[in-house]
Amino acid sequence: MKRKFAYLLVAALSVSMLAGCGSKSSSSKIELTKGSKVEVTMADVLENVAEAATGIEAVKIDVSGALDVEAESDDGETLTAEGDVSFKGNMVKDEPAFNFGGSASYELDIAGEKEKDDFTFAAYGETDGEEMNVYAQYNDSDWEVSTLEKSEFEESFEQIEEMLEEIQSGLADLSEDDLKDIEKFVKLEDNTQKVSGTECYVLTMAIDADIFEEMLQYSEDYIDTDLVDEAETYLDVLKELDVFEVTTSLYFDKDTYLPAKVSLNVNVDGDVEGVSVKVNKCNLEISLQVNGDVEVEEVPDKVRENAVEIDDDYDYDFDFDFDDDDDDDEEETITSKKDKDKEDADYTTETTALPKSIKIEGTEISMPGKYAAVEKLGLVINEEYSDVEIPSESQGSLILEDKDDTLKYVIILMYNPGKNTADYKDCEVVGITIDDSFEWELDNGIKIGDDLEAVKKKYEGVKPSYEYESSLSLRYSYEDEKGNEITYSFDTETNALYEVEISWYEY
Repeated sequence: MKRKFAYLLVAALSVSMLAGCGSKSSSSKIELTKGSKVEVTMADVLENVAEAATGIEAVKIDVSGALDVEAESDDGETLTAEGDVSFKGNMVKDEPAFNFGGSASYELDIAGEKEKDDFTFAAYGETDGEEMNVYAQYNDSDWEVSTLEKSEFEESFEQIEEMLEEIQSGLADLSEDDLKDIEKFVKLEDNTQKVSGTECYVLTMAIDADIFEEMLQYSEDYIDTDLVDEAETYLDVLKELDVFEVTTSLYFDKDTYLPAKVSLNVNVDGDVEGVSVKVNKCNLEISLQVNGDVEVEEVPDKVRENAVEIDDDYDYDFDFDFDDDDDDDEEETITSKKDKDKEDADYTTETTALPKSIKIEGTEISMPGKYAAVEKLGLVINEEYSDVEIPSESQGSLILEDKDDTLKYVIILMYNPGKNTADYKDCEVVGITIDDSFEWELDNGIKIGDDLEAVKKKYEGVKPSYEYESSLSLRYSYEDEKGNEITYSFDTETNALYEVEISWYEY
């Protein structure tokens, strides 16, 4: 598969994805109607939002989103992606309980390789003394029940309150000059809007490449230099596009001034580095009702009676830390205790010694090691998509390309152990991602093209730290005792090894 094409596509879409996705054509399932004329100023709204009470006793949430993206490279490779998600739920703090339910689906076509799936999920939680019984179902599987401490669920309300308090603190610190700057980019809509019957003030921000550049100039004195540099890189990408428009709207309850809805909409069309990208639809809307009349559905009798008990140690994550950057969107399923016991019996250890060097077409590179060895490959660094300067005690990545064929490339992971920002050549090689564009062999004897079973035999008695199997990919990862990791990827038709990724985090 042409990974360079996918890489450029990600670069072209990264800003819009970070913004939350959207389009001018909304597929919202959330009821929205026009309200009354607004008689207050934006400063009044922000002041009241900053002073709003944040005691959270109950929450109702309604999420909907849709995706439709298409791209094509200069050499004719195409990608299309479509999908949608819908999710609803209720949570109450007094006599803790919840109910959630939703569905999602997607269709991918990457250079003619197609994959699609859809799934549903549902869950209930009810208090039993100091514990909470949690019932969950994925698709049409049997209902399963496990327990967690009631206090763990109650912490989720505290996290929501902390998030709101952080927003309020930032608004409270705004000066008059700050408000004037904000009004250059943010507009208070002339009329309120009703979100599922709740009348709300609406603050809207519409951003294109020019406004993004102006906003960046205003923020340079307040944000980290590295973030400014990264934003400027995004700006260069945006300016290549024919169309880049982001519209974000925040809805605040007219009575309580608590957030009631967030909508994010993006329209993208144009060429970036030889890749034509068009976002036909990509929207996300989150409707919230904080406190008020929120009722949790009771656990149906048939669910309670027929649910299969699973391992009590299963971790249901109620973490509402929205800054947690978790890019792993692949499916995780709940494993019953019986199945887990059987799985555990199939291996003798969870860690293994990782290879510490790789020989690429005759050139040996050690990890951790000096960059001088990498230079012997004779590849050219793509500075636009590489971290040529790496902050203190941080990692960065380099894209190294064949000077005659940019689709033949490797990704090198670098680490700067020093106390100051350093040039990549002065940092340590701590990882590599390489595919079948090159001939290579690891110091454990595994090489490009090896059969899946032959590689797994090398790790006989070792439990993979990660496994993923689909119609497009077979991947197996193994860790050492320090958490460093190697991932092998195999062709699904031939079972031949075509890519390896090594990442060192502690050494």
